[in-house]
Amino acid sequence: MGVQRTLDATRDGASFAMPGPTRAQGHVHAVTVPVGSLEGASRITLRYRIDAAPGTRFYGQENGGPGWLSLFIQQRGDNWTAKGRYSTYRWYSPDNRIANLSPGTHTVSIGLDEDWNAVVAHKALKNPAAFREALANAGSVGFVFGSSSGLGHGVYATAPTRFTILDFRID
Repeated sequence: MGVQRTLDATRDGASFAMPGPTRAQGHVHAVTVPVGSLEGASRITLRYRIDAAPGTRFYGQENGGPGWLSLFIQQRGDNWTAKGRYSTYRWYSPDNRIANLSPGTHTVSIGLDEDWNAVVAHKALKNPAAFREALANAGSVGFVFGSSSGLGHGVYATAPTRFTILDFRID
């Protein structure tokens, strides 16, 4: 479907072309890297640049809503069902920290003491044991693209677009 599977190395950082200009050409869901325990970490920060022509829009591939970016933490051993104990194996940015996609340079920096969202309606501050377990047993981190129908369910761009990771770090 025209979706790039690996990142390109550039002098500014790793980058990829976002699919588009319609849903039929594909959509990007996630960029993740393996990681060990996040115990003792305090923050995840992503600095990125979106290069696109003025007027370029970003849409969720499922519902056509505005395209969003969310930071992402996944616990080792996730079976992707989001059922039972697996309902707290994936965590996404707090509601007020989800970023609308737009051209330009942006930074998302979220403390691990904030109210992250689990894949199925759990909040970190209401279920701190599950969030601590996910941090202690983290298997991957990164960021996902989606919309109101699902944070990692994919986004496409309406014009040629390059997404460049300028910095990604765990403090």
